[in-house]
Amino acid sequence: MKQALKPHQLQLLQEVVHNRCPDLLNHVEATNVNELSREERRIIVSALGNEFASSGVGEDSKINQKGFQLEELIDFINRPNLM
Repeated sequence: MKQALKPHQLQLLQEVVHNRCPDLLNHVEATNVNELSREERRIIVSALGNEFASSGVGEDSKINQKGFQLEELIDFINRPNLM
């Protein structure tokens, strides 16, 4: 059984894709069930990584709540590339 994203994860993913790679916005639902091509997955993971770098770490260099959520998304989306 494929694991789906939680509503708050899906919302964050939509926001990041909308802001950083809007051409893939229509692929967010495919992301939810991990049905992306390797290239689509690479682009979205890169966008999430860029979002993490810009807003996932506080001024104290510690990962903030958004950073933890972004890490979870990166792990979820990138998992098929690691198998």
